[in-house]
Amino acid sequence: MIGMFHKMMHQEVYFAYIIPPNLRHWGDSISFISDHRVQYMFLGTGDIIMPMLILTHTFFISKVMTLWILAGASLALVGMYLILVKSKYQKALPALPFIALGMLTGFLVHLLLS
Repeated sequence: MIGMFHKMMHQEVYFAYIIPPNLRHWGDSISFISDHRVQYMFLGTGDIIMPMLILTHTFFISKVMTLWILAGASLALVGMYLILVKSKYQKALPALPFIALGMLTGFLVHLLLS
């Protein structure tokens, strides 16, 4: 997946959500982002779709459980953002393992509290 992402970046084709390092860079053009891509967090569409499928399924089981899982996924995304953007970590990382770990943690917290 990372190899495919690098090939797509070389061709300046992005199937991803691009999260800027701060609000000042919110409206930057694609050419500017391509030149300064280290500073941005790229979140692939699969990194959003897969957790949303799980959250949709759990919503019909328990709304409280869904909130805990969503909180775990959100904290994992914030953690990844801090690792990749704020610490200037120079290597691409797949986001889905971090998100899945956060979702699993939220699920376990729900089990412990219920």
